[in-house]
Amino acid sequence: MIHLLVTGGSGYIGGEILAQLGGLVIPELQVFVTVRQDQHEVAVKEFPSGLFTPVRLDLSDKEAIKSFISENEIDVVFELTSAFNADIALPSIEALASCGAGKSYISMSSRSRHLYYCHSLNQKPQQRTDQRSQTLLSLRRLLHVKNPVR
Repeated sequence: MIHLLVTGGSGYIGGEILAQLGGLVIPELQVFVTVRQDQHEVAVKEFPSGLFTPVRLDLSDKEAIKSFISENEIDVVFELTSAFNADIALPSIEALASCGAGKSYISMSSRSRHLYYCHSLNQKPQQRTDQRSQTLLSLRRLLHVKNPVR
């Protein structure tokens, strides 16, 4: 089973990623989505695919994130929170890095022109220019999905 953690799932890009993921039929996929508000938790639970599990997680707490990643065997973190708030992004990166090799981290922001992602934390980030299509392509590669999302 593939376990994803999506931070910032209630934002603009997060909503698009959830919509695309919701259209996939992958029985071995489990997606956890961080939420801060009750209304977002309800929306995540009621998403038509039933694929998503909302979680309340303090994204500024490295140890809490590390515990969550370990306990839920997270394979991929989609970091979709504000690009201008390092207090949120850095703990996620550090927590994932401390959980060992083989984990993937994808960071994306609507404020940036380019997407930088690491297939593994041991690789140098690569620059991507088309955020939406490259993120979905990366996701398909990670999940070994043969048919592209349209």
